Amino acid sequence: MTPHLRCFAHTINLASHKAFQVNTAAKLRGRVRRVVGFLHRNIRGARILREKQQQLALPSHKLIQDVSTRWNSSHDMLECFLEQQPAVFSTLMSRELRKGEEVNTLNENDICNAEDIVKVMASVKVVTTIMCDKEQPTISMIVPLKAKLQKHFEASDEDTALITEMKNVFNNDFEKRYRHLHDLLYTASALDPRFKTLPFLSDNDTERIFTNDDPPRKKKKSAALDQLFGELFEVRAAARSSREKASEEVMRYRERNPLPLNENPLQWWKAQTDLPLLSSLAKKYLCIPATSVA
Repeated sequence: MTPHLRCFAHTINLASHKAFQVNTAAKLRGRVRRVVGFLHRNIRGARILREKQQQLALPSHKLIQDVSTRWNSSHDMLECFLEQQPAVFSTLMSRELRKGEEVNTLNENDICNAEDIVKVMASVKVVTTIMCDKEQPTISMIVPLKAKLQKHFEASDEDTALITEMKNVFNNDFEKRYRHLHDLLYTASALDPRFKTLPFLSDNDTERIFTNDDPPRKKKKSAALDQLFGELFEVRAAARSSREKASEEVMRYRERNPLPLNENPLQWWKAQTDLPLLSSLAKKYLCIPATSVA
């Protein structure tokens, strides 16, 4: 029975949402939200903003108001605000409004923090988009994408205190949700010809995944005939033969070139008629969806 597997996109959303709840980030979002909300409500302000966009040769994008339960909307709000920052500040300081000091409480440090947040969370948004856009996002994609995010969220000497805190919050929440599923996810990735090299694992862990054979379960002796004649039919020899066949298939599978990332692994396995044991196992793993929002 497959262990309970959380929707990967939802897991990313939870970890990202917590990262955005870091005190400094939350206050920054509130200040930006105040400016955006004012320019959404004020008809004159919206008109002046459009004029300033044209004068400054900026894209005529409408400012984005975030939704508190969707971290990606907060990311989009900050990204759009940074893009339109010259037009926004010029609008607020215009003679017709004179709302700069009343509405805009952002300082230079806030702008730097906004830039850092947008940059560090961009990879998370890309991963979420990949999972939602894929027609068949399988669990084999979870570990490669998870490894990519963990690499991206590694501490750096260049990180500010805010980014360090956001990275720690994200990593701690993200990692704990898959701690008990490592072997399941690693096996799924190993059976996906796109990710079978498992570059995110050490050589020892990779070998363990490909050679880890659970001992066969002992069958209950259901009849006297089994006790009397079982050894005559060389059941053990047959079992050893099956194990050898499986090992040979694994060896041939690993020797083949990886599948391009944009190809369908299930279609690839259908064509591998010389790997019947692995093919059957791969289909069981690759049919497990990674997310429920695709």
